Amino acid sequence: MHGLLADQGVGNLVWSPLGGGIVARPWGDKSSTRAASTPGRDQFGRPMLLDSDKAIVDAVERIAADRGMSMATVAMAWVLNNPVVDSPIIGATKAKHLTDAAAALELTLTDDEVAALEAPYTPREPTFSKPQHEQHQGSSHVGSTPDAAPFENPPAGGKGDIIVRHNSAGE
Repeated sequence: MHGLLADQGVGNLVWSPLGGGIVARPWGDKSSTRAASTPGRDQFGRPMLLDSDKAIVDAVERIAADRGMSMATVAMAWVLNNPVVDSPIIGATKAKHLTDAAAALELTLTDDEVAALEAPYTPREPTFSKPQHEQHQGSSHVGSTPDAAPFENPPAGGKGDIIVRHNSAGE
């Protein structure tokens, strides 16, 4: 998707850039309520995590340990490293979530660190959405309606802005 966005000059607001906390703690750590309650599959039977995800989380953990910072900061810096990412939308429920996100704005990952994070990535279908082969069945059109007005006044801000979504779950 990022290649298409770059080609078309479209930015991306990344929802849940830490994957619901998956890349913010060691692989298999279920110490938070959210981690303990994350289902193994979505309602369409697609797995939430792939085997390759463990290698990514392990790379985040290794880089964070080498740098002496949190896994969340390293993972957020990786997200911000992508040129089509305009802003991540985080669900901060604790002050440390904001501290980690702000620290990511100052962290520049090396080429080797980025390569270590990206090498194990395996593309997947989005979860919690109708499978692609079923998405447009019965639709007469795809995309916006003919009378939709263009977005003429983009929101203020720029690269590196972090949008905070309030989450009352307490994690």
